[in-house]
Amino acid sequence: MDYDGYIKTYNEGDDVVTAQQYYTEDITLTMPLGTLSGRDEVIGFLTRGHAGIPEELKPRIVLRSEDHILAELDIVLRPERDVPDHFLTPLVTGQEATARFFASYDLRGDRIAAFRLAWWPPA
Repeated sequence: MDYDGYIKTYNEGDDVVTAQQYYTEDITLTMPLGTLSGRDEVIGFLTRGHAGIPEELKPRIVLRSEDHILAELDIVLRPERDVPDHFLTPLVTGQEATARFFASYDLRGDRIAAFRLAWWPPA
């Protein structure tokens, strides 16, 4: 799997393109907010989460094997609207916020079949 290409595509902000290119149809996403099943459910979650909140992933450490990727990433949020109840931290229009994420990806061929996320809010 081309993880660098995945990050580039993800950062371009089109969740449908990212999902169709890099996620299996039966993908699962597990995180502290719950578990999502299937590409359409993941797309819906990402699309809602990114509405008015452009996001950039900045990998810090990436470890790869044939079927897995482990990554420590910074996630940079650049809110275009106030989101006082955002799950990471209250967001204020124009005020960038950065949080740390850990991601564990299970691969099937050149696609992500499952991933698990953990995160820490901005300090």
